[in-house]
Amino acid sequence: MSKNHCTALAIHNSYLNDDVINAFLDIVKLQTSFIPQNVLFYQTPLMYSAVENVDDFQILYDGSIGNDAIGHWLCVYYRNETKCVEVYDSLYHTLNDNLFEILDILYPSKSNVVFKSVIKQPDGYSCGVFAIAFATSLIFGRNPSDECYIIDYNNMICKTWTLRNHFNNILISTLLQPFPTHHSHVAQSTDILSLKNKKIKIIKTKTAIGRKKRKSIINKNNRTAMQGNKNNIEWNNKEKSAFNYSPIVDYKNSRHIKIGLMDKLCNFCDALKWSAESPGLCCSNGKLNYNLLKIHQNRYVVLFLVKILQNLNLF
Repeated sequence: MSKNHCTALAIHNSYLNDDVINAFLDIVKLQTSFIPQNVLFYQTPLMYSAVENVDDFQILYDGSIGNDAIGHWLCVYYRNETKCVEVYDSLYHTLNDNLFEILDILYPSKSNVVFKSVIKQPDGYSCGVFAIAFATSLIFGRNPSDECYIIDYNNMICKTWTLRNHFNNILISTLLQPFPTHHSHVAQSTDILSLKNKKIKIIKTKTAIGRKKRKSIINKNNRTAMQGNKNNIEWNNKEKSAFNYSPIVDYKNSRHIKIGLMDKLCNFCDALKWSAESPGLCCSNGKLNYNLLKIHQNRYVVLFLVKILQNLNLF
């Protein structure tokens, strides 16, 4: 896939495929000491190489395979000092057996797997953008759990526009930069990005906002995304909705879901109906007389049973 195609997909309001993710990983390998492995290896996990005695991050895929496949991206980080694998997932808080198998191959010396609390994606298709944002924060020595990435909640078309635009700039410039957040990082001294020997030397920074306040912002944004009381939008596009879930879409109040109670009484046959049910659907506005069925119901039952027995060749 061409660079232009990758950048187009990065900015588009859609799911990031493996070519775009790998384009980012190539930039990482050029500018840092990290060696993230090809995301296509998920198809044959034995292609992954074991990582020992160094810190490492990988972006992993979980889902189906094919041209129209829909899956999920997440970021994992291995801390060599503690032998712990940290999982940074913008949507879920669990791993399937296939991902555990991949982690066993990647990190044979791991002691445990820990799920880290991070900001959640506002839609059902931006997991790749957030996995890349988590990875970038880790590369720059930051903790993704403390990061409150900018989400454009007021943008009804693309709520991850700011993050996608930033990622697009990374692909175009091939220069890694931290993703924009709601707080600024103030350097204790001069921030240095040294690309000597393809390694990034990062001077640690301190933030202008404390951990507690940042977490409160993250929690507030998560509640806003899940509740969406003021920003709920109508459920118009229903094609593949199960794969494109968005917490701000007002599914429950859709006329296809909220049909009310069956409490409308037909004036002709006394059948109970829903409020939006077509008139005459039950008895064609009195043209069908169900009382006749009640009078001859035993006769109809006998005829019905005889027909069944005849079909079973019992006569």
